[in-house]
Amino acid sequence: MATEHSAYALNFNLNTGNGTGTGTLTVLGIGTDPNDGDPEYDLYAVSGTFDGLNITGIDTGFESPDNQIEIDSNGNILVDYDGFL
Repeated sequence: MATEHSAYALNFNLNTGNGTGTGTLTVLGIGTDPNDGDPEYDLYAVSGTFDGLNITGIDTGFESPDNQIEIDSNGNILVDYDGFL
């Protein structure tokens, strides 16, 4: 059975305590997390700034990050242990 995927652009504002940023995450829906039922997405583009420097994209060649996010029921953008780069 085929699964229909949808692409979305999510705007973000970020304050890590070590820097601030703003931009857009472009994601593709891939299903739901079997543990909590939150929608999961593959991150395939990012743009914006962090501390005034341009964000130029994601690194798909680095070993650890899986470049996936979830959106919880409060609308928060979450990353798993592997995060994204």
